[in-house]
Amino acid sequence: GDGSGKYVFAHHMVGNTYPYTVNDWADDIALAHAAGIDAFALNIGTDSWQPDQVKNAYDAAAASGTGFKMFISFDMT
Repeated sequence: GDGSGKYVFAHHMVGNTYPYTVNDWADDIALAHAAGIDAFALNIGTDSWQPDQVKNAYDAAAASGTGFKMFISFDMT
């Protein structure tokens, strides 16, 4: 990098991931990482199943070995 410490991130709408498995998250992370994306902003809403998907996303990122980052964005309702 150029030493600027800037990251590239993409918003991932957790509300659209109801059928996702950890492997689906891993695939998305691999594709994003290959495209030069450093992180996902996980847009979450109030569905009861979404916290489990957030856990799956973080688990997949940790297992990816890429240093891929994630953070929560509370604006998907």
